[in-house]
Amino acid sequence: MGTEPMAIASYALSGMLAGIFSKLGKVGVIVGFILGNGILAYVTTGSTRNINIL
Repeated sequence: MGTEPMAIASYALSGMLAGIFSKLGKVGVIVGFILGNGILAYVTTGSTRNINIL
């Protein structure tokens, strides 16, 4: 199985957001999918900071 976990996570997150925004119609689904991909791309490129709680 040569599937990468980040590709699976991308589809899962994008699908969830598309489902949330589906009440807005086709445009909501498109926006949700793009937003999900954007969030995951931002997190995976290392543009976030680690927060140490303890």
